[in-house]
Amino acid sequence: MDSTSSSAKGAQAAPSRFAVRLKGGTGQVDLPLLRGCEEDGRLHLQKGVVTQDGQYEVALLFPKGCQIAARRFRVEVNDEAFDLYREEGALLQTIVGSEVCEGFQLKSEDRGTRLRLFALAYGYVRLRVAFLDERGAEVDVFRTKDITCECSQEVNARDIEQMLAVLLGDPSKDVALRWLLSDGGRGARGRYSVIEGGFKRGAERSVDTYLVATENALDAIEAAIPSLKAHAASRIVPSEKVIPAREARRFGAREARWLARNPQALRPAVPGERALACGGGRYAPESLSAAQAKRSFDVYENQVVLAFLSLAICQLTDFADRVSCDSRLFSPLDAAADDEGSSRSFSGIALRILRGNRLVRAERAKRLRGRALRAKKLLSSVLPHVTSIDITQAPLRRTPTFREVHAYSKIFSAVDRFLSFGESPYFSDGLAIEVVRADRLYEIYVLYCLLSALEKCGFAPKEGERAVYAGAYDPTPKYPANPSPVANVFALERGDVAVRMWYEPAIYPDARELNGCSLHKTRGGTNPVTPDFVIKVNDGAGSSAFVLDAKYSRADSLTRVYAGESESRWEACVGKYLKGVVDGETGRLPCGLWLLSGLRGERDCFVGLDTLPWLTQERRTFESGIMPVRPGVDVSDLLVHMGIIASEGGRRQGGPTAADAGV
Repeated sequence: MDSTSSSAKGAQAAPSRFAVRLKGGTGQVDLPLLRGCEEDGRLHLQKGVVTQDGQYEVALLFPKGCQIAARRFRVEVNDEAFDLYREEGALLQTIVGSEVCEGFQLKSEDRGTRLRLFALAYGYVRLRVAFLDERGAEVDVFRTKDITCECSQEVNARDIEQMLAVLLGDPSKDVALRWLLSDGGRGARGRYSVIEGGFKRGAERSVDTYLVATENALDAIEAAIPSLKAHAASRIVPSEKVIPAREARRFGAREARWLARNPQALRPAVPGERALACGGGRYAPESLSAAQAKRSFDVYENQVVLAFLSLAICQLTDFADRVSCDSRLFSPLDAAADDEGSSRSFSGIALRILRGNRLVRAERAKRLRGRALRAKKLLSSVLPHVTSIDITQAPLRRTPTFREVHAYSKIFSAVDRFLSFGESPYFSDGLAIEVVRADRLYEIYVLYCLLSALEKCGFAPKEGERAVYAGAYDPTPKYPANPSPVANVFALERGDVAVRMWYEPAIYPDARELNGCSLHKTRGGTNPVTPDFVIKVNDGAGSSAFVLDAKYSRADSLTRVYAGESESRWEACVGKYLKGVVDGETGRLPCGLWLLSGLRGERDCFVGLDTLPWLTQERRTFESGIMPVRPGVDVSDLLVHMGIIASEGGRRQGGPTAADAGV
């Protein structure tokens, strides 16, 4: 191995064969470090598997004899940073591959030597390792290749698979998913499917809806074929036909001009034959051009029908071929296809779902292509010599035939709907790639569950205003502007009850109230706070605000105070979201705080945890606590606690007590 040293001042020729050894979890894995941290959007797989809840000892390995001056290091896993320092003592002696290496243990000041590096990661993870100087500035940066991170517990793997199955489902059949994937361009249709269709110009965009539109247009054309055979649109056009002169019925100026242009059609006349005198000679026509009236099917309406069939055949063929053959379609998830360790990782689960969905749709596309080919072959014989046109460059013209003839009217509506898609959609996996962290996936799943529960209770987007959209916030150095891949503002109503929900709202320490969120931060610095959810309920008699935070953790871990920490995560959230926030509309603190846990534990529910001395009796009307939200759990109890729906006993506010919940 190279023997160049890396100093605290930052040598430019640091070894490119450093390695990080992770020991713990399910075993030991050595991860070679690569210089730089460029991202090309692709996966570069490293053999080995780490586990989500494993505790790992971290050691930095380097060539034997190499001197490392740096004393402090920073290890980042999917943007979560761990500041470490090297332990003093004898160097480790080990072998990496076939080479002898040395190394030292890395330790955290507040977490010791055994670290849960991958608690919020799954799928493929990449370590970024930085050498720091005395001031904590990075002087050299390395990265590892991608390594598979899986759930060590089968039950959590099943939960993740069910979460992914929901979020990668069909928005055309799920109202809550349509809201979730909306940007508000047209109600709840602007960004119709981030997962399958990507962003398109205000039209419903998913592969499923694209195939439905294609099928509807084919249905309209196939239903119109009998009418087209009997009464297809046509026009009478004059045509010229060269015939023997003896068959001509007339000879006038038109025929004479044709002969002047085609003198080869003249021959010397025989005696007694009627002839033309020219230059002292007599000539008779051997053939003449006769004008005839001809029925032509080359009209705009038929051009549109055949142009659609040609376009559909082309797009469906391309789509089916890409799904079946193009490996880039699954990038950056495609590298997991042959990875034996990915069966319980995000990539392994997502690939099974995505690949199954795609192959089903590819078969459907092939069937539609067969129908289009048969329809085009039949209509080409019924409507011969129709000029090919491009129907994608300009809107269709609604001609009198398209308006007044029933068969053509149906075809026009269906083809126009098909063309509203623009280019044919392909899978972009936008949301699938976005949620490379377990907590990110869990947040979006919780958002879906809340929307689904509200929709089932009869809530719908509020009429007369922009009800469902992706709103932006003012960026700060810590919080970029609207990183959410989904809609984040929802205004819903049912009768007299109105519910507004914000996903990842920015609560500022000043007068800003972006996207209608009236909460304000009252202490703790100049940066905004961003709880996962803020929900405001207005039942006509008053307004109540609630803060929800999704935690991909066990419920009992949220009330535990760990070594090196002064308070539990529950107490930290109480201080940040209850004590440190006020509703500018009512002048009151939020009425409740709920932490939502995603991992299964021995005890899943803690109700009534907000019984702290500073709480007023008025605020005790609503309870706060910790509640599980995961596949198989009904979140309607949470709506009861917030007074959105009545409990089984008919109570409007407050919800069941801890005793009622059996806690």
